Amino acid sequence: MKTTNSSIPKNVQIIKKKVLQNGLLQGSILSPILFNVYTADIIRTNSRKLIYADDIGIVKQGKTFEEIEYNLGKDLAKIQKYLKTWYLILNASKSISIAFHLNNREANYKIMVNVNEEVIPNEDFPRYLGVKLDRALTFKPHLEGLKNKLKTRNNIISKLAGTTWGCKANTLRISAMALVYSAAEYCEPAWTRSTHSKKIDTQLNHTMRIISRTVKSTQIQQWLPALANIAPADLRRKAATHSLLNKI
Repeated sequence: MKTTNSSIPKNVQIIKKKVLQNGLLQGSILSPILFNVYTADIIRTNSRKLIYADDIGIVKQGKTFEEIEYNLGKDLAKIQKYLKTWYLILNASKSISIAFHLNNREANYKIMVNVNEEVIPNEDFPRYLGVKLDRALTFKPHLEGLKNKLKTRNNIISKLAGTTWGCKANTLRISAMALVYSAAEYCEPAWTRSTHSKKIDTQLNHTMRIISRTVKSTQIQQWLPALANIAPADLRRKAATHSLLNKI
């Protein structure tokens, strides 16, 4: 008996099955889960490991740079051996090292850690999981960049407010929470005690003025949060920090 494919529409593509010998397709929903299972038995080290999927940071505290460099190099050798066993590659060119300290005399000191006889490059302001770090952990570079991002998003909210026309206050509030506050409150328990957090407060106060359509002389602590129906930024940060601590 002869069969034909006349029942299949011409615009339908037939997907062929393919067997993968290693890894998963990019964007697969199983990738994060399976990778966490794959690396769950990662070797123990003297340094503390900070792991999020394939982003692994190792942190070591010491009294001298030489002591830290020795311990980090020793632990990196262990991790490299483990990764090689499971067909993973530690890429030194994509890795970054930095020393966190308050000794201004050694502000320009570069940590020397080797992987495959290749020195891991130092960076003054490395970014880890979206947060820009600095030597003294003041978070000033991160908050400066965040302030500029919020300023751009406030301009978008201002366009929605308009002068001859404009959205209702509730619509502006929802838009501000989605665009401005979502970015402003990312990882805030880490930098909430920074003296530079006031840079963010200034932009969030401007956001509340846009929502409530109030002038700059409106009292910030008493009236502005009530009119915008949004709690003050410092209280929101404290609540987020307490929530994280309770979760831990």
